[in-house]
Amino acid sequence: MTSRRIRRLRLAALVALPAAGLAVAGALAATPSRPDLAAAPVRTTPPGPVDSRSPFGVGSTSSSLGLALAPASATVSPGTAAVIGVTIERTRFAAPVALAVAGLPRGASAALTPVVTTTSASSLRISTAGTTPAGSYQLAVTASASGATATATMTLVVAAPGVKTFALSGTLDRALAPGVTGSLDVSITNPNAQDIQVTSIDLTVTGTNTPGCTPDDFSTTAYTGATLTVPGRATRSLSGLGVPVPARPTITLVDRPTNQDACRRAVLTLALTGKGHS
Repeated sequence: MTSRRIRRLRLAALVALPAAGLAVAGALAATPSRPDLAAAPVRTTPPGPVDSRSPFGVGSTSSSLGLALAPASATVSPGTAAVIGVTIERTRFAAPVALAVAGLPRGASAALTPVVTTTSASSLRISTAGTTPAGSYQLAVTASASGATATATMTLVVAAPGVKTFALSGTLDRALAPGVTGSLDVSITNPNAQDIQVTSIDLTVTGTNTPGCTPDDFSTTAYTGATLTVPGRATRSLSGLGVPVPARPTITLVDRPTNQDACRRAVLTLALTGKGHS
């Protein structure tokens, strides 16, 4: 076991509230007898690398270029837009980087601000048209400079007509170390006029950006409390709704007897999903 810490993670996701009898694109179908929430798994790549100050041995002196998107999934209604944060991961790499997007659905457009940068951040705005077909689309953002290339992918879900959305976001309450568990105080934002009843919130690790550091190195638990009522056009956190810490979603870095240096600087891909009804 090697001592290390993981910085606090932030994550955000969108889930969809379909009308009765409709299926969310790329998700489970709603039960026709009630307007259930069927939330597609949404991948989020938070800025949560293992703390570089931990003693993982001698570091490399080579330069590298990486790319991360947050959130890594967004759900939009036709005619609306989503904004994605783009993080350019530079290791001794100072050259200007040009960004590009591929895989947009019909009628959609993308704007990167800036599109060429010497910094480590950009913003991607994806706008859909009223005629953009419903479905799940895999988009690729590419960064290129001085012969180096990095690519990150995200999922854009265009909801079917009548589908309403609400947002989930949260911050881990502590830095992780082997055997340490952090809880997520999830905030639920309901932009709809009607109240919604959230019945479950799940958190899973779906991948990392580092070979040898896998979802098996982490364990998670789901929200285990009662149904949560979120008023229309309001945001409520689990703590604000009186949910005790033990009932909130958690993530743990599994304490193993073997060397886990592969998780050094790893960026986790998380899935935050939920179910509910209006």
